[in-house]
Amino acid sequence: MKPATLRLSSRKDVNGRFLDSPESAALPSLPFRLLRRSVASAGAAAPRRRNGGGEPEGRDIGPIKRRTDRLKAIARQIQQKQEIESGLKSARKKQLHMLPDAPDVEGLEFGRYYNPASSLGGDFYDFIQTPGGHLGTVMGDVTGHGIDAAIVMGMAKKAIHIFGLENDDPLAVLRTANESLYPDLDDMTFVSASYGVLDLKTHHLLYVRAGHNPPILYSPTGGEEMRHLKPKGIVLGMQKGQVFDTFTECMEVELASGDILLQYTDGIIEAKNRDGEEFGMERLDELVKVHGRRTAQEMVDAIRDDFTTFIQGLEQDDDVTLVALKVL
Repeated sequence: MKPATLRLSSRKDVNGRFLDSPESAALPSLPFRLLRRSVASAGAAAPRRRNGGGEPEGRDIGPIKRRTDRLKAIARQIQQKQEIESGLKSARKKQLHMLPDAPDVEGLEFGRYYNPASSLGGDFYDFIQTPGGHLGTVMGDVTGHGIDAAIVMGMAKKAIHIFGLENDDPLAVLRTANESLYPDLDDMTFVSASYGVLDLKTHHLLYVRAGHNPPILYSPTGGEEMRHLKPKGIVLGMQKGQVFDTFTECMEVELASGDILLQYTDGIIEAKNRDGEEFGMERLDELVKVHGRRTAQEMVDAIRDDFTTFIQGLEQDDDVTLVALKVL
């Protein structure tokens, strides 16, 4: 009896060729037992699959798994970075919303410039309508910059604003703000601030400086006199109670037509160019003299342009804020 032979139409042999193809038609018919033996041999030579999966048994999949894990980790880092950047962008938008437009006050004009060193800053300014109908102007600077400074900035600005709505006395406002902030700030965090309350009828100014840079008062029509207002005062959040009262005082100034008052943060005078030279107080004073007869915003813009040219595109370490008030 002859051994049975196997002929399967449109099926592949062990080499992947169709058995009914012209190529396979030229091959002699294989006995069934020999074909079965060949298939079995091929199966034994091929690596077995683990649990019916796609990876061959005995193959080291460690490098593949490590590469996959690394790619997953990179993907998570990218997603986290995108979420952080999105959060910072949203926070910056909210912070800028906290800084008000200049008020529309008859007989006065204002100029402003705000440039944080990072996405979020620690500088702030504000305008407050006091209960007596006067105008309060605030400038502050929190130690550092970035997220930490931005959080404290929001606290300080809101505290001064709330207390300013209730009191015409700038010293009393900063005293209360200091009492409010002191318990919440650590030993390395404080806020410098300046707060002036201007009588809109008489242009009589009450001014308090809590460790902040002294503002520049320039009188182009009064013999081009330039003054730096320097009442004594210590920063908010460093000391409380009697100590703050002892070392902080209020001064009074009469503003005349044409006078311009510039409040600023130390980020501008301490900024350096590529040669390590500081922008400096003398340069700022000179710019106020040169441009002090222009509108408040034109003067601020001129200072901004000179500052931008000076730093030569060099990234700065501190926020820069300017607010000018001019009596018409």
